[in-house]
Amino acid sequence: MKGKIIKKEQLGRWLEGLGKDYEIWAPVKKNGL
Repeated sequence: MKGKIIKKEQLGRWLEGLGKDYEIWAPVKKNGL
C-alpha cells in the first residue's frame, strides 16, 4: 500500500509540473511560434 501512496504523490507532482509547462507552452503553440 505504501508504494501506491508514493506513486500517487509522484503523479500529483508530475501533473503539477506538466500543468506549469502547459501554461507556458499553450500560448506559444496557439501563436504558432
